[in-house]
Amino acid sequence: MRSFDLLQVPLTGRTLVEASAGTGKTYAITTLVLRLLLEREYPIDQILVVTFTEAATSELRGRIRKRLVDAQRVLLGGLGLDSDAAAAEAAEPLDSTLVLALRQAVKLRSQGRRAADGAEPPLDPVERCKQKIDDALRDFDRAAIFTIHGFCARVLQDNAFRTGSAFEAELLKDARELIHDTLLDFWAREVTPLPLIVAEYLRRKAWVPSKLARPTQWLAQTWPLRVIPEVAGAAPSVDTSAFESAFEAARRSFDAHELVAFLEGANLHKGYYKPDKFVQWGEELSAYFNGMRASLIVPACLTKFRSETLAQARKKGSSSNWEGPGFIAKVDALWREITSLEEVLGEHFLRLRTRMIAWLQREVAEQKRAQRLVSF
Repeated sequence: MRSFDLLQVPLTGRTLVEASAGTGKTYAITTLVLRLLLEREYPIDQILVVTFTEAATSELRGRIRKRLVDAQRVLLGGLGLDSDAAAAEAAEPLDSTLVLALRQAVKLRSQGRRAADGAEPPLDPVERCKQKIDDALRDFDRAAIFTIHGFCARVLQDNAFRTGSAFEAELLKDARELIHDTLLDFWAREVTPLPLIVAEYLRRKAWVPSKLARPTQWLAQTWPLRVIPEVAGAAPSVDTSAFESAFEAARRSFDAHELVAFLEGANLHKGYYKPDKFVQWGEELSAYFNGMRASLIVPACLTKFRSETLAQARKKGSSSNWEGPGFIAKVDALWREITSLEEVLGEHFLRLRTRMIAWLQREVAEQKRAQRLVSF
């Protein structure tokens, strides 16, 4: 890696510059534009400058124009271009890089000044540079200084026939609202009519519109996408009867006071079963089992009452024939039914996600075409 010399860097080929914030990137760009105008004699509308945000684009446009105005002032006054540069700089402070860039351009113009026999003599090098800057300032409204998405929109508009774009397409700077509305349409058509047990499963998976904002932005604008594993055929039917029976059995055997008393005398590791949580767990389970129906939205503490979890938390030396209340066995049966039901619902979930991706990719593109919008 070598240091970046603003006045010697080639104006052809590719140059990658690594620079952190505040190192003069904008300053370098303004000088490179000046060099391209004077040394390569490109018109201002043939020099492409691309940056990230609207604010950065506005600032860059203003800085480039100011650079050209300063160069025009130097050329008109001859400041710094003659041998008495020190006196000129003392009279009016000048950007030394600007002066050196102009001297370099004048020198290059001088080297190619000789005219062929019978041809009209070329302009004086300084006059030629003045003319190029005057032309650039006059045509500055045509300067190709864009955001990345603005440049892409310009390319599509200028090549509408080749790209299949609408002639008067509007650049949509932020497509999030359009994509979110399309997601809500899918939700109303595909998710709302589903059985309540499926909606609870989706909630357990945090698969709700408020949580899908970021992934849907990517899904809607990255295509084609292939969903793996691929799904074929209809999903298995959802039968909740076994789950509901297990829930009812656990509900009948549940007694909060008995459960708290069991925990207090069960010789369990206090790192996993903190005594100050026992009453709270009993209240959470009471709320769950006193609900109107069997629900997949289970309290997190339910797994604390599985026999496997309890066995892992027992302290060493506990009686080998230790046995908990009948509720523990009912929780084991309920947990098995929850797991079995979630496997079936997972098949439906996979198909639902596949349909959502296809919907977003198709409908967002269709909405853009109908409204003559482009976004990136």
